Amino acid sequence: MTLCQGQRTRDNYITLFEEEIVLAIPRGHPLGCNAAPPGEPLAVMDLAQLKYEPFVLMYKESTIRSMIRTRLCCGVIPWHYVKNHPDGVACFALPSHPMWEVAASYGKYSYLSNAAREFIRLAREFWMN
Repeated sequence: MTLCQGQRTRDNYITLFEEEIVLAIPRGHPLGCNAAPPGEPLAVMDLAQLKYEPFVLMYKESTIRSMIRTRLCCGVIPWHYVKNHPDGVACFALPSHPMWEVAASYGKYSYLSNAAREFIRLAREFWMN
């Protein structure tokens, strides 16, 4: 599951990884030239600079990167979706550097089998690579 710290309940959580939520805009946008080159830390951009631009929100079947690349909109998305620097997309860190975590969760008083622990280990390994 994906969640922010404030969304936790009394259940147990095992964090698989954390990632930053970033701003993605079309590379051809006038502000796209301010993006850091691949391999460099992301430049920071305040959303207020894009207050008149259309945005799309992320959802399960989202094609948000395609919509950004074709200059239809801007978006706020997890780093995972743009870490390989897709063509036509410029990425920026947000000033507050928001994060979310991907975690496995199970009931507070539930037993976690060895098979479940191994599955969680494999999931963490998958996401870290």
